[in-house]
Amino acid sequence: MSQPTVSRIVDRLLTEHILAESADDVRSAESVLAGAGPNGTAKAAVLGRPSTRLELDSRRPRVGVVQVGVRYTRLAVLPVAIPSEDRWLAEFATPSSAQRWLKQIEALWEPHRDTGLMTVVSLPGVVDERSGKVYLCPNLRWLEKADLGESLRRVFGPELTFKHEIRLLALGQLAAEPESGDFLLVDSGSGVGAAAVIGGKLFGASVPLSGEIGHVAVPGNSRACGCGAVGCLETLISRAGLLASAGENGQPQLWPELLDYLTDRPLPRWLKQSLESTAVDIAAALNLLGLRQVVLTGAFHELPPSCVEYLADAVRQHAMWARFGEISLRTAPRRRQAGMVSLALESLLSS
Repeated sequence: MSQPTVSRIVDRLLTEHILAESADDVRSAESVLAGAGPNGTAKAAVLGRPSTRLELDSRRPRVGVVQVGVRYTRLAVLPVAIPSEDRWLAEFATPSSAQRWLKQIEALWEPHRDTGLMTVVSLPGVVDERSGKVYLCPNLRWLEKADLGESLRRVFGPELTFKHEIRLLALGQLAAEPESGDFLLVDSGSGVGAAAVIGGKLFGASVPLSGEIGHVAVPGNSRACGCGAVGCLETLISRAGLLASAGENGQPQLWPELLDYLTDRPLPRWLKQSLESTAVDIAAALNLLGLRQVVLTGAFHELPPSCVEYLADAVRQHAMWARFGEISLRTAPRRRQAGMVSLALESLLSS
């Protein structure tokens, strides 16, 4: 591209608050105008027009983000710079009806109405990302009957994007570590889900359904799942599933207490069985997709290292690539906002 074309593009990105001058460059320019170097010494004159370093604008709000969670709904207003960690502006317990939920969202968003912000909404369950329709959400049933697309456009405006929560976590991991290569992200919390990044892009399917690793049946598991099936992996390895198994075996039924109990102790048999079942399903996904890297988030990231090591060894036993090369399995924090901002940034740049 010619220099004038580049200048026009950069000017537009600066005007739209996607790019901004580097904070270091701004301080340096102020120092030059003051006639002194960084240590107060006289600064030599610079010939010609100085270059200006640019970076993603980390100061001006550009994106609204909403997480519809099973336990909590969270909201924030963010710039387009990829955040290193999630920081929410507001949070409330997710109510049991769409009407009550929408009323609280409207009240929280009132200060940001008509500000031209693009909004990204994270949704659980089986989600049509084009319309915001939730076909199935066993842990938050009212979502299945709500018309979020129409209701939320009245609140946030037309620039509204819906995305499945686990797919956003995978996008966030990709944004935080863009050089890490292809991977399968598996998250455990209220439910269990997965999403794959292949060729630097989020894997998608022809129907609005993918990565539902938590609803693969485990032989010998007789627990009823909220999805209507029996024996789903989610009933064993979600937080609720782990606590139920602990209770059945006389161990703590509160999450912090269970984590303390499992630290520096041999893994109980019930936990080994749950981890082995999880490993079989993860390895099957790796074999099917041709991946060798797994990133674990949510409850997996909170479990003691011995649990993750046991799971990693079990995955390697079942993953075919382990016979020929290396299988990597590690934990990472949830990077939901990083995924939301990267999605918004892609949309802004392509518009």
